[in-house]
Amino acid sequence: MDAARLAPLDVKPVSNISAVNFEMGNYVGAAIFAQKALGMLDSEEDSSRSKQTLLLRLARASVYTRNLGTAEKTLKRITGSVDESLLSAWISHTVKLSTQYPKTADFRLRVLDELPRFNPPMYVFLAQVTPRFPNTYEAAG
Repeated sequence: MDAARLAPLDVKPVSNISAVNFEMGNYVGAAIFAQKALGMLDSEEDSSRSKQTLLLRLARASVYTRNLGTAEKTLKRITGSVDESLLSAWISHTVKLSTQYPKTADFRLRVLDELPRFNPPMYVFLAQVTPRFPNTYEAAG
């Protein structure tokens, strides 16, 4: 925050604050600072790398906060990214789910039901629990 105050015309500190908020799970804050940084980059082309990074972060944060209108508008500005098609499919699936489950609690339960679960094989647990005794060759050496 100090860097953003000391250099109010520099977009990097604002973009970094957006990235930190996103990584900490504060998606509302990430979206606010991404929009502020994008406003500072109005003179640049939408295809610039820094703008594309901010647009991707804004679109993801918008989906996480269920602000799907902003996510769809932001997606239209993303160009030439590998994530573009995946993000488009993710947004359309989220739109479909959010119309089926308008309440946030029901929506979260449905999403958690659809997430794949990791089921490690039983021998992993047995190997961690079963004590291992050295054989005669290991004990001698």
